[in-house]
Amino acid sequence: YGRTARVKGFRPGKVPPSLVKQMFRREAQSAASGELIQNSLFDAMEQVDIEPLNMPDIDREDLVEGEGFTYSAICQVRPEFDVQGLDTVSVPRNDLAVSDEDLAKELEGLREQHAELEPVEDRGADTGDILTVDFVGVLAGETEPFEGGSANDQSIEIGSGRLVPGFEDQLMGAKEGDTVEVNISFPEDYVEALASKDAVFTCTVKAVKHKVLADLDDEFARDLEYDDLAALRAEIYDRQYKKLCDEEDARVRKEILDGLMEANEIDVPEAMETNAQNQLQQELHARLQMSGMGQDEVQQLIEGQMESIQTRAKDLAKRDLIIGAIAKKHDLTVADEDLDSKLQEIADATGKPLAWVKATLGREQRLEGLKIELLQDKVFEWLENTLSTGGVNVSSDTTDEKSTTEDE
Repeated sequence: YGRTARVKGFRPGKVPPSLVKQMFRREAQSAASGELIQNSLFDAMEQVDIEPLNMPDIDREDLVEGEGFTYSAICQVRPEFDVQGLDTVSVPRNDLAVSDEDLAKELEGLREQHAELEPVEDRGADTGDILTVDFVGVLAGETEPFEGGSANDQSIEIGSGRLVPGFEDQLMGAKEGDTVEVNISFPEDYVEALASKDAVFTCTVKAVKHKVLADLDDEFARDLEYDDLAALRAEIYDRQYKKLCDEEDARVRKEILDGLMEANEIDVPEAMETNAQNQLQQELHARLQMSGMGQDEVQQLIEGQMESIQTRAKDLAKRDLIIGAIAKKHDLTVADEDLDSKLQEIADATGKPLAWVKATLGREQRLEGLKIELLQDKVFEWLENTLSTGGVNVSSDTTDEKSTTEDE
């Protein structure tokens, strides 16, 4: 303070020390104690193995020249507890096999996706036909088209159910060159500006085509860059089987957690609830904005769901406490190579360089979240594998349906 103090009658740096002490003692005491706290708090927490969940509330004594300085820091921490239920929770795994129906459905979808379109000349439009349409929509009682209600060269598949109910049905029988008036009522849950309103669309049919599906044979598979139909079927089977496995893993994990959460009464720290609640609100806010809702509508919807958000936040915080307690007790950690391996997976899946992925996630502060996900994976692996006998029971008494079906 003496070097920078500006006191009338003295040049900067020339104020007598006694006068500096008299004028700036309180400020100097506050600044000095603040530096002492800043320089010692982290080390103090590390010595007693405390990980704060919020900014500590500091209670400091006066700084007295020539005496030791003492302060206390109060913060919320994770409660320490032994996870109950590890010897009672039992979650059986379901049998897994890709059904012939699901396999056939995807193959048929590929035929539809790669179908050729040929003009319809001897009849009107029917279910499954593709129409190219220009249309203009006017709300009942209005004379001008409403915003977003007009389009040119719109592709419409009759029977797909992608448009407002009743729209596609009224195009049945239409032929190229026809003008068709389509009367519809928007559903109650439609966008606010159109919900429950009536409208008339004037549709000009520019083309009517029908699908011509390829035969399901080796030639079709080769067109999709597979060696033959058997190779295509095998690839579809593997993809569907992996999806079933992922879904089953998610179900087993959820039921394990549900059982452990029910078996453990935990006082969840307020800071953890608040953090989880903020995260859920941010995620919901982002999803609603991406759907095209306005800011006021988004905020109103979030406020209407606050009770549900608070309940979910408490459950999420409790789940994290249980996972963290298991990880700590059994020394489950995420090593640098675990994170690097996951980052490499992301790089391979996105086609981006590893350095770019790492830098991007780091810049967006998502690396810590990725570590948490990896730690959760390790905990669930431990629960499913280490405790599969006697404790958390994750079992299936069935044979591997996948290998059997593929052999057939």
